[in-house]
Amino acid sequence: GGGWGVLRVEGAGEVAVPVGFGLRALYPNPFNGRLGVEFGLGEAGLARLGVMDGTGREVGVVADGYYGAGKHRLAWDAGGLPSGVYLVRLEASGRTATAKALLVK
Repeated sequence: GGGWGVLRVEGAGEVAVPVGFGLRALYPNPFNGRLGVEFGLGEAGLARLGVMDGTGREVGVVADGYYGAGKHRLAWDAGGLPSGVYLVRLEASGRTATAKALLVK
C-alpha cells in the first residue's frame, strides 16, 4: 500500500497508520551469510541502503534506486566477508538511519 501500514491497537482492532522513515528490522541478527532488511519510507523517492564494516568502509549495497512510500523488504548476501559487526545505513529524502548487524560464520 501507498505508505500506510496496519497497526493493532488494544481494544480498537486494526487502524491504518502512516509508515514512517527508518530501518524496521534486520533479521536474523546475528546472521550467517544472508541478512533480511526491512525499511520504511514516509514518501516515495531515491533510497540507498549501504553496508559498512567496522572501519566505516562500504562493503555492500542492499538497495540503490527509486522506492515507493511504505514498507520494503530486501535481502543482502554477505558473501566472503569476515565475521564481525556491520552497520546498515539507510539514506533517503536527506535523512539517515543506521542499525547494527552481527555476522557470525
